[in-house]
Amino acid sequence: MTDSPPIPDTGDDLTWACVEDGFYVASDRNGFVGYIDRVEDDSFQVCNASSQQLGFFRELTSAMDCLVVAYRTRRDEGSVADV
Repeated sequence: MTDSPPIPDTGDDLTWACVEDGFYVASDRNGFVGYIDRVEDDSFQVCNASSQQLGFFRELTSAMDCLVVAYRTRRDEGSVADV
């Protein structure tokens, strides 16, 4: 088992939690927004709340940024129910 890196501050109104080694979930005041799963030692998969894949990244911060951007886009469109 590898140690999970610390959760960086994304500067948005999302709350991040590391619920299992390499598995991170994001939520806002309305509920679950999406998750990030380490699929290999050097890769993070990003999915929205409906488990739709948004991308793969080598860095956790890049993966988090992807979900934050998707969240902000949906929020700005008036709906964050399905990032």
